[in-house]
Amino acid sequence: MESVVSGYQPSCYLYEYGDIRLFGKRQDVLRLPQLDGWDTLLIATSDGGKVHWGSGEARLLKRGTGLYIPGKAESSDDELELEGASGYLLRFRQLRRSGIFSDKAGDEAKEARVQDPEITGIEPQSGTCSNALLRFSEKLELLSFRPFSRCLLLLETLFKLKGSTEPLACLECDICFQELMWQLLQYRAAEPSEAGHASAVERTIGYIEKRYAEILSVGELAEVAGMERGRYTRQFKAETGRLPLEYVNEVRIGRAQQMLLLTGDRLSEIALCSGFNNEYYFNRRFKGATGVSPGRYRRLYRSGTRMFAPFLEDYLLALGQFPVMQTVHPRWGKQDYLKLEGVPEYDVTSPDLARLASLEPELILLNDGYRRWGLDECRQVAPLFNLPYFHEDWRATLRSLAAVIDVEELVDDIVADYERKAANAKRRLSRHIGSQTAAFLRISGNKASLYGYERGFTAGVLHRDLGLSPDPLVVRLTAGKRMAELSEVSIADLKADHLFIAYDRDAGEPDVLTGSAPWRRLPAVAAGRVYEVDFMAWMNYGILSHHRKVEDVIEVLL
Repeated sequence: MESVVSGYQPSCYLYEYGDIRLFGKRQDVLRLPQLDGWDTLLIATSDGGKVHWGSGEARLLKRGTGLYIPGKAESSDDELELEGASGYLLRFRQLRRSGIFSDKAGDEAKEARVQDPEITGIEPQSGTCSNALLRFSEKLELLSFRPFSRCLLLLETLFKLKGSTEPLACLECDICFQELMWQLLQYRAAEPSEAGHASAVERTIGYIEKRYAEILSVGELAEVAGMERGRYTRQFKAETGRLPLEYVNEVRIGRAQQMLLLTGDRLSEIALCSGFNNEYYFNRRFKGATGVSPGRYRRLYRSGTRMFAPFLEDYLLALGQFPVMQTVHPRWGKQDYLKLEGVPEYDVTSPDLARLASLEPELILLNDGYRRWGLDECRQVAPLFNLPYFHEDWRATLRSLAAVIDVEELVDDIVADYERKAANAKRRLSRHIGSQTAAFLRISGNKASLYGYERGFTAGVLHRDLGLSPDPLVVRLTAGKRMAELSEVSIADLKADHLFIAYDRDAGEPDVLTGSAPWRRLPAVAAGRVYEVDFMAWMNYGILSHHRKVEDVIEVLL
């Protein structure tokens, strides 16, 4: 069975939940044979406890810390003594297997455990991802559980369900346990450092965006960041311009906007799913943020009239809608391939909100890049809608935007038209150029970026839809990546038969690279098979930009 995620075949450590119990007597002794080959986590719920093992020094356990005890650790003593400590003892196994979406891997792991309970799984295949952060060692290890308030809730749930045989309760146990392990390992993978305050704030932003529907406090977020509460609040405000809970409410309102326009759910359901504990409070916060009530927002914008959609104009036009302004960037130019003559320009590096307001947009559509350009300031002009971010999946983006403006019936025909065009071009190219290779370069002065064959702006069209073989250098340097920077030395290894290039504007003289001796010796250059293409059309995931790429390839290769 193929992976459900295209191109992703991970080797991963999985964790099997065993049991949970409390410890908390003045003097508690655990006999290691009781552990029976299972790994153990001691998680302290109070301060001041100590743990003694063998002849080593006592280890201090503070609230929110834990001790990992390997099930196969070697020790001259068979007892673990806990002094004044209280908390939870949790038993689990580490199961290592490769290809977690593979039936074969699962069957092998299961068979190995049946034949020999001491075997914990199968070895990862070569070339799989590293598991250093997911694997526990064979030695005692002190751990931190952050934020502990959330970890404690998970532990309490596990203990409450202890011994239950009801199927849903067993499933809830497994889910809570896996989330606890995820919480532990996520913090373990990104423990804060003195120089890491910026990344700590970014980490809490990611945490908020995953858990916006849950109760969040500044104290919990500060704990995730590994900072004192007051310092964290100041650092968050300095980096984002908002207090932490203001940011939480912005994320919640953004998710509510998506659900209002993309679903038919009731307002009470949307309120709960977006993190508001009652519909009244949701209505008040929503109107304060957008200027209209949730119900009016849903009614007003189903028609999708008078919209400003920075860097989403491609999708909007494909669906038959014109924006009130078009985005432009001094370095990249504007999307000339869209032929938006007469539509006013909006420079994202020098925003003119007054000009935008004079055009009276009723809705502003943003994608995930809005923070990069500070486009959230546009909320002063009209309500914002943050389109769900689907990365390179242009079909999902198109469907979401169609749902917002109530033209979903158009999407199937638009997608089918592109797929017919690409499939026809692929057949013709296969007959005409066979296995000849191709590559795409973005050139900026004396620098060149080689774009990937699996991911990135050009991979989906060049190598997947049109079936052009990637140059071996592309495969070697960009596996799993969108692009790779080429040096003057590595560019000499580019042996592609056909080379597509696009130039950044205002990035120095392009002939610094393209006039060099290594460039002139490239096979595609020597054979006259270098094709300059429109920058904005090729550096785009839109449906119309993909049409343009197909047309450009057909024009030069057929």
